[in-house]
Amino acid sequence: MKKSNVIIICILVVIIICLIGGLFYLNNYYVNQIDYIFYTTKVDETKSKEYDCSFTKTYRVVNLLDGYIDEVPDWSYIILDQFQNHSAIAIRIPSLLKNKLQENKYYEFTYTIKGSDKIISTMEDINKYLVLDESTADLKVTLNIKETDKQGLEQVQENICLPK
Repeated sequence: MKKSNVIIICILVVIIICLIGGLFYLNNYYVNQIDYIFYTTKVDETKSKEYDCSFTKTYRVVNLLDGYIDEVPDWSYIILDQFQNHSAIAIRIPSLLKNKLQENKYYEFTYTIKGSDKIISTMEDINKYLVLDESTADLKVTLNIKETDKQGLEQVQENICLPK
C-alpha cells in the first residue's frame, strides 16, 4: 500500500472518531438540558397544591436508638441506610412502628400524602407533616412500614409523589 493511502485512511479514521465522539457529546448535552429544564421549572409555591398519593422507599435499619428518649413519647428516631446512598439518615417515626423493627433488616417505608398545602419536595418536608393518626391538619403524611427481602437493585426507591 502506498504511503499516501495510509495517511488518507488514518485521517479518515480520525475524522470518523471525532464525529462519533461529537454525536455522543451532543446527545448527552441535550439529555442533560432536558433534565435541567424539567427539574428547575418554576412552580408557584404560594398556591395550595392538592395531594392524594403515596411513594415507597426501601431502607435497611442500622440502629433503633433504643437509648434515645424523645420529648414526645409517641415519636421515636431510627438510623437508616439507603442502597447506594452512602450515608446514614435519622428519621422520625411513630413509636408503635419502631417496636416492629429489627436492626440489619430491610423495610419498605410507604408514605401517603393527603390534603393541600405548599409543594413537598424533600424528605424533611415529609417528616414535617408526618402525623400519628387521622389528624385534622390541612396536609398530613402517614407512614406504613413492612419488612421486605428485596436487596440491591430490586429495592423500591420511588420519588416523592407530585400533587394532582
